[in-house]
Amino acid sequence: MPRRLRNQVKSPLRTLRWWRLSRMADCDYHPAGTQKSFRCPPLAIEHAFQHQFNDPAQALEFADFIELIQPLQAPLFFDLGAHFGLFTHVLLAGGGPRARAVAVDPSGVACSMVRRIAAANGWSERLEVIQGAIGGADGELEMVDGGVMLAGYFMAAADQPSGDRIRVPRLTIDELVRRVGRTPDLIKIDIESFELEVFDGAHRTLAGARIPLCLEIHNRYIRERGANPAEVLEKISALGYTRWTIRNRALSAAEILKPDLIRIVARGASMAA
Repeated sequence: MPRRLRNQVKSPLRTLRWWRLSRMADCDYHPAGTQKSFRCPPLAIEHAFQHQFNDPAQALEFADFIELIQPLQAPLFFDLGAHFGLFTHVLLAGGGPRARAVAVDPSGVACSMVRRIAAANGWSERLEVIQGAIGGADGELEMVDGGVMLAGYFMAAADQPSGDRIRVPRLTIDELVRRVGRTPDLIKIDIESFELEVFDGAHRTLAGARIPLCLEIHNRYIRERGANPAEVLEKISALGYTRWTIRNRALSAAEILKPDLIRIVARGASMAA
């Protein structure tokens, strides 16, 4: 039995709830801390968006994002590991008619949700959705579908049997910029421990630290893969990202590497706070 079906059998009540919510009409959603609302399915709110505000660390991440996008004019945003695309939709709702976004996620369920919300709000032409993974080299990556138990998230393949693995296209940030034809003004990176590799494929785009990064560092997952998360900081430092903050509070390397997961803003030393 495919992994997705096994997860549905293991969680029948969650599966039923998912099915019911997916068939409900879109509603108006006003994310905390923003001035704009947008239309989206209740499924997206319950299984994704509300967690951004119920969890204090994610709420701080979102507040940092709002602060970063406020001064941007006609911005281009790369949402790497977009899931249902809350950050993308907020930018398109409030960034003006020339705001654009590129949302990348390996999950077909997630990509379909991002497209559905864009269509409901009339901004599909300003959004490109790419089903794939971001990494250090172009090619393919083996991943595992988390199904309804993980709201459609895809995870890095580890010791799962071959039948549970799905090969998804993989591209670098540099390749993404080449395809889009423009360097973004802001990048969010939430790629479930692959942040260790992603900067190997971003030198042309990120050298000189001109673009702020909303960066999630999955310290525990990186260690479980037998690697050292300190290398993430070494790699971004080599690109010029030497200022790491949460709500404009400067963080040391030790503070960043201590928790299992941390969400920071990375800037170059010369970037304004």
